[in-house]
Amino acid sequence: MAEEAYVLPDDAVLRTDVEVTADNGATMDVAMVVFISTAWDDPAAADRPATMTEQCLDALDASIYADQLFSFAKIEVTTVTSGDWPSDAGVFLFPSVEHLSVAATGDIEEAPGFSSEAPHCKRDHQITVGGSGEMIVAFRGDTDDVAAAGGFTRWANHNYGFSAVGPVTFSECTHTASPLGVEFGWSDTYDAVVESEVCRVGIFTEDDDS
Repeated sequence: MAEEAYVLPDDAVLRTDVEVTADNGATMDVAMVVFISTAWDDPAAADRPATMTEQCLDALDASIYADQLFSFAKIEVTTVTSGDWPSDAGVFLFPSVEHLSVAATGDIEEAPGFSSEAPHCKRDHQITVGGSGEMIVAFRGDTDDVAAAGGFTRWANHNYGFSAVGPVTFSECTHTASPLGVEFGWSDTYDAVVESEVCRVGIFTEDDDS
């Protein structure tokens, strides 16, 4: 991958990259950039809680965010494909909804296997086409309010990255944390899983922020 793939924006805390190769030789370069969390009432990031509320079907709303001092992180996912990329192949995206609520927009799809009654923010996500999208992740008790324990660090109590969807092989799996990420909770000692079908980094005994 090009060296420029590892340059992080000023408000980014982590970037994960992987090269995915399908059985037919087509490739997909995938990049995930995690941005610093913002408070539920931050006017500059009001789209984050709004997106979560819309996709949670009343399971989460502004009154809950205020009462439990939620923060929200934005995660940008971009892909670049080369060759005839098969429609049934791609990557599953972490964090999952096992311990979190996650909303998604753009070319990010909902993973199969979830009940139609489950709120969209409680269904896992994947991307199987060239394109881009955003994931919004909610964290309880994480603002800069004195009553919140997190202080915008709870994003670092989870893990980020990819696993294989369909017959694909991973290579060139890299993780880059920014100084801002380290300031807000990330550690270079966190576990990384780098295998032919997995590219993940972070804490795997996750806090329950759902």
